[in-house]
Amino acid sequence: MAEVLGNVKQFLVKRLRFSAEEASVYVAGLEEGTVTSVSLGKKVSLRPATVLGILRRLMDRGLFLSSLDDGSGKGHAVHYVAIQPEEAFRDFHKEYERFASDLDVLSEHLDVQAETGNRSNEMYLLRTKSSAVARGATLISGAKKSIKIYGHDISWLAKPELESALEAATRRRVEVDLLATDIHRHSERIVQKMGISPKRVGFHGIPFCVIDDSTLLLPHTGGDFGSDFGLLVTSNTYTVGNYLKTWDQIHSSVGLEAGSD
Repeated sequence: MAEVLGNVKQFLVKRLRFSAEEASVYVAGLEEGTVTSVSLGKKVSLRPATVLGILRRLMDRGLFLSSLDDGSGKGHAVHYVAIQPEEAFRDFHKEYERFASDLDVLSEHLDVQAETGNRSNEMYLLRTKSSAVARGATLISGAKKSIKIYGHDISWLAKPELESALEAATRRRVEVDLLATDIHRHSERIVQKMGISPKRVGFHGIPFCVIDDSTLLLPHTGGDFGSDFGLLVTSNTYTVGNYLKTWDQIHSSVGLEAGSD
């Protein structure tokens, strides 16, 4: 639960523009139930006066309820209750759903543009590592008919997002062929669990992946110590065709001496 609450705080700060103190007060209010500015101040290590100001701001945003001050002046403490997330962020959920729906429509439009325009003739380099992996996973999981993969030891696939994308493709019965010069036991077990039977080949070249015989992915490393992971992507017919010919040549070496595990 501590990890979940920490994640909620980060989301409130990074995505919903809460201050760190506001996020702490709201999450602490959820944890504690009914609170006062004094008890909440102890919980989040802030002065009661500071907490009171934050509580009033969060009340204005619909995140807290307060009890009525009886006006007696006899030390009646105002109590506060945090509004549950499903109610407090209902409007955010609705906005996100609309945003996600608009993104789906936009993605379909851009896919059509990419297929009918000239962009497919270009080769694009994706960096950073996270964007390269995310794009590769999207392309692999979106395969309709076939995925052809060649690599030395297929270690470039050892990213959770890429493994999940490949597994999703196999579940949809996309034909996946995997050729490698040197397949280590761990990698072999991972792909075998997906129903993929990797084949050893006697060919040494740069790793690549061809999706639906129409999109080419070229993973690569660079930078200091070869630690920067990037991805070259193209649907250029001539380039893809050359790699399909290379695939046929590699496939012809299946069963030849290809190194050890």
